[in-house]
Amino acid sequence: MGKNLWVVFAGWGSTESVARSLIQDLERYCQHQFLPSRSRISHFLVTPRSVAALFVFRVPRLGYDMIHKMRVLFLNPPFHPRFSREQRSPAVTKSGTLYYPKWLATAAGVAIQNGHEVDLVDSPAAGYSVQAVIDRIAAKNIQAVVCDTSTPSILNDVSVIESLVAAHPSLHVLMVGRHVSALPKETLAMSPAIEAVAIREYEYTVRDWLAAKACGADLSAIEGLVWRRKSGEIVTNAPR
Repeated sequence: MGKNLWVVFAGWGSTESVARSLIQDLERYCQHQFLPSRSRISHFLVTPRSVAALFVFRVPRLGYDMIHKMRVLFLNPPFHPRFSREQRSPAVTKSGTLYYPKWLATAAGVAIQNGHEVDLVDSPAAGYSVQAVIDRIAAKNIQAVVCDTSTPSILNDVSVIESLVAAHPSLHVLMVGRHVSALPKETLAMSPAIEAVAIREYEYTVRDWLAAKACGADLSAIEGLVWRRKSGEIVTNAPR
């Protein structure tokens, strides 16, 4: 098997402008699917009665099952016992009632629907320590972490991510939640361990981020994402 997978689309139109329109539609589709734009090639074949549009692009062959699939952990991170991050005013609850991480669970469901291998950990409810999360990542060979946040716990949440990345340097990290929605650039500036944050409702931003990470595509087309380039530049994408 080679190192690359070649994919071809073909379409026909009565004029060159129609064929070019087909190519543009295909390019938009491929951008949405996060196939590397730098590897695209387009050709036109003009005949007496029609114009054929041939659209060719290449993606890395990492194994067919690896092109759009990741092993991802959705994490409600460890903090104080009985810390309810999901409720309207996140706090350590006197009663011990903990709100279920429903937004994380919704995003996890979208990821499952898109073929990813998903794990979900509600650390405060399960009594997980940071080391327990590190061990779980190793045991399940996790490639990416989607981590919830809140303003009262943000220093702790960033510290947890730093510990996870220190233990697993190849780990991809996306932070979500109300705090990063309000202060995305400030959150990214808190630590180089944070690759990106998702703004507001994030189910489909997470889906698109995972798809991009799975095939090594550029992140600039993902709506609702604020992220850091390798150069350190922080980029704010279009809103979702």
